[in-house]
Amino acid sequence: MLGGKAFEQEEFRRRLPVRTGEHSVWVATPEDLILSKLDWYRLGGESSERQWRDVISLLQLHGQQLDRTYLDLWVQQLRLSELWERVCSAL
Repeated sequence: MLGGKAFEQEEFRRRLPVRTGEHSVWVATPEDLILSKLDWYRLGGESSERQWRDVISLLQLHGQQLDRTYLDLWVQQLRLSELWERVCSAL
């Protein structure tokens, strides 16, 4: 369900269709997955190794194609700057 937060609405707006055989499914962009997972990591007390590994994997997989301007904007809006700096230095 679509939430009322600005980021959730933007994430929904930016979703992409992916073809799976005869059907299409909508998926979040890599940037939005990274931001959501960083937020979940923070909300979970920064204890979920899975969320952290997923963020690093997404950055490694999509690195050069990522929209860094979009990421920087939402890192600030979501107050994820400290985590973003940590994850970037872990690469």
